[in-house]
Amino acid sequence: MSSKNIPTAFNLPGLNEEVTALLEELFNISRRACEECIQHLPEALQRCDIDVVCLWVDLGIEISSASAATGIRYFKTSLLAITGVTDKRYQRHILESAIQILGTDDDTESTGGHLALECVLSGPKVACVLAKDDLDVWVSLGMELGKWNPLAAAEYFKESAEVLQALPFTHIRQWVECGVKLVTKNQLGNFDYLLTIEFFRTTANIFEQITEDAIRLRVLECTSQIADRSPHAAMAFMKQSPNSVAAIFGTLEGLSVKEIPNLHEERLARFEQWIEAGLQALEYSEEAARAYFSYESRWALVSIERAMSGVSLRTMHRPLKLLVKGLSGHDVRIETHHPTDSATSQTAIPGCPVDQPMIERPSCLQDTTSAIVLPSMLNAYPRKSDNARLYRIMAAHKAGHFEFGTHQLEISSIEEFICDLQVRYGKSHHPASVWEVFTLYPSPSLAQDLWMIVEDSRIDSRLSYEYPGLRRDMDYIVKEVVSWRPLFQGGTLTDMMLEALIRMSVGESTEGMPDSCLTIVNQAASLFSKIRVPQATCKTSLEVADRLYELLDVFRSTDPALSETGNTSDESKNEEFDEESLAQRGDSPSYQRVENLIYRRAESFPSTTNEKLIEQQSFEVEPGADDSESAGRTTFFYDEWDAGLGDYRSDWCRVTEAIGDSTSADQGFVDQTLVDHQWTIHRLRKYFEGIRPSSLRWVKGQLDGEDVDVDAVIDRCAERRVGQAPSDRVFMNREVRVRDVSAAILVDISGSTNRVLDDTGKRVIDVEKEALVLLCEALETLGDRYGIYGFSGRSRRDVRFDVFKDFDHGYNSQSKQRIGGIQPIQQNRDGAAIRHAVSKLRREQAKVKLLMLLSDGRPLDDQYEHDYAFEDTRMALREAKRMGVHPFCVTIDRTAPEYLSRMCGEFGFIVVDRVQRLPDRLPEIYGRLTT
Repeated sequence: MSSKNIPTAFNLPGLNEEVTALLEELFNISRRACEECIQHLPEALQRCDIDVVCLWVDLGIEISSASAATGIRYFKTSLLAITGVTDKRYQRHILESAIQILGTDDDTESTGGHLALECVLSGPKVACVLAKDDLDVWVSLGMELGKWNPLAAAEYFKESAEVLQALPFTHIRQWVECGVKLVTKNQLGNFDYLLTIEFFRTTANIFEQITEDAIRLRVLECTSQIADRSPHAAMAFMKQSPNSVAAIFGTLEGLSVKEIPNLHEERLARFEQWIEAGLQALEYSEEAARAYFSYESRWALVSIERAMSGVSLRTMHRPLKLLVKGLSGHDVRIETHHPTDSATSQTAIPGCPVDQPMIERPSCLQDTTSAIVLPSMLNAYPRKSDNARLYRIMAAHKAGHFEFGTHQLEISSIEEFICDLQVRYGKSHHPASVWEVFTLYPSPSLAQDLWMIVEDSRIDSRLSYEYPGLRRDMDYIVKEVVSWRPLFQGGTLTDMMLEALIRMSVGESTEGMPDSCLTIVNQAASLFSKIRVPQATCKTSLEVADRLYELLDVFRSTDPALSETGNTSDESKNEEFDEESLAQRGDSPSYQRVENLIYRRAESFPSTTNEKLIEQQSFEVEPGADDSESAGRTTFFYDEWDAGLGDYRSDWCRVTEAIGDSTSADQGFVDQTLVDHQWTIHRLRKYFEGIRPSSLRWVKGQLDGEDVDVDAVIDRCAERRVGQAPSDRVFMNREVRVRDVSAAILVDISGSTNRVLDDTGKRVIDVEKEALVLLCEALETLGDRYGIYGFSGRSRRDVRFDVFKDFDHGYNSQSKQRIGGIQPIQQNRDGAAIRHAVSKLRREQAKVKLLMLLSDGRPLDDQYEHDYAFEDTRMALREAKRMGVHPFCVTIDRTAPEYLSRMCGEFGFIVVDRVQRLPDRLPEIYGRLTT
């Protein structure tokens, strides 16, 4: 074909006959590819030797012959990569290597062009770190991989340049061989390369997170070793290894040069122990190893916790609870989440017509009289003993707030103080609680921070005075945590002054403060002396904080952190609650909240520990609410037993609790049930009145009492006559006798309850609701505390737990409406629902705690069926029994004996073979269980 048929571009300088001939050949193969080539040809001639340009065009011809689309992409992208190589000899070498890839196998011609393109695009990056001979080895590895699987080879060429930044080239073959081991077979028996491709794609990112070369190589070696047995477990190990390394190795800051090698060796040993535990799980089953390395099993979390240098709340829970109880005198729970999270979204000032910038509760007031909050893991120090010491000081500090009156301050005792603030700052609203007093200040956040510093200082002082044994540990922790803080956190005088107050609150030096601040520092020091005496109270702290706030007013004219306080003239007293006036009250972005000392905080603080690994462990801490919970629903996480693993899957089920749906509420159903079953209700009331204990009963066999037991006196006379030693227990007393029972009625409201009964036309759910109504009427007569709950869902991530009547709810019109409005939903995951119901029962103080499970069939949910579901439900019932809850199952499934004897046989169950009899039988069953 003559050059006349080719797009005009051949008058370019430097274009010889060889290039022209190649362009003619390319034009015949793909006109579009030829146009792309000609578009980039001037740059190629300018930046490359003519022989390299010929190679570049020649390779494009070969690629376009296999795939025109790949050829077009080649000419668009390859020149930039090639010209990025500074040494022009490498330009030729890379192109020759790509041509070699094309000619290796005729069967792979269609994919060979794609591999050649990837080789050209990645070659320049690889050439920057490899010698020429090593570059040949790199290409040959890709060619070998391409004969085995072209897609894997393409990923190899794409990702190897990044991998070589983190892995020595001498181990690149080991990396490729490890990827080959990750090939699996799908359900059809065909080879599946997805894990191999994922391995090649993620290796660079994973190794980037592991800073030490020796550990990277160890991770690669272990991945290959695990892949020999289980590709999925190997991939799980590879992906999780950065988290494990970060958790185990942590930071070496604060150690002497001599200590670092020894501690590093110790952590290497811990890392090996963690790997060894995973290999032991692999001996049990491949799935057990995959779950272990994915941190899905409880054993995995226990293993990583043991390997970490930090200390978990789970291991410290019992001694800390005893410490808190001993100091505060309260039997409080220790939790890892804020029990008052929802409270922070409420309006701080009653009657305010708009939402205000939140003034959150101080950290010391975020605890309650029944629970305190501690981090789930501490890894602030490189040694476990120091982290354990920090836990003790944190717990003691929180207990001190209980013992020394922080929580006992009543709003009524500071009315005069409140009136003074209202007059001083021209505010008219009255705070509803002590912590809302700070909203009276122009800068609420600053006022709260000052009180927090002063009150924490008072508590620390009292603890040191009352408990000399704590003083040494407190001094150690204080010196450490203060040394971590810079004296000047910001650049403003307020920042410097607040930092000085933090240091003064723990008796540390404020050396380095500007001379202009010394007067206020000295006055603040005299104020702190007032709260370090045993007679100081929480009210004293409030007054001292108020005085400190007034002292800081001297910075208003020069310090932007306080200049937002605005005008307090008469005109401002009648200010509208708009956004501008709200910013003037002191929560504008110009004031940055002070960061408290870590042992005084309620929340976790940054450390090298991957805290999510162990945050929701199963011990005496209530499951925490999820941050993503929707309005009206609270989220909890629970473990689930996997008999195949022989272990729990940690935090596997997400249970969302909500008050029963009011949109379908129907009290008419309850009213009609009361009419239809009026004679049955009358009979049940009589029955339960009969088993209800009398208010008083006679207790015989007492040494003294209100009356003489005639039968005992006769027995005593008979014993004396026959020469036996008579008993002196011939009196009797009257004592109060009451039932002490709490019961949770857990109802399966899955979709299967929507089926219609042939003889009556009612649905199963309707009969269940009738039974619940009759049971509630009977229990109201008996006087037991009880809750009515329903459960359903559609996967482990969405287990719904609906509250129709809670223990503290009355059996009123709302409860009746919720029961009447119960409707079938979807599936039933019994184990998670049982665990959540048991968590409610555990908070009850009754001697007898009953869990009655009402179901119409076997457990069934997404990947929750047959043996897996039976074993998890049985384990959940066992857990309930260990916690002092008596479980019992009532079912209307006629085939139930086939699986119930396995699932509930050791706890008790009953099959109501005729569904219509359930309303009569359920109250009678309850009566027998609790009599």
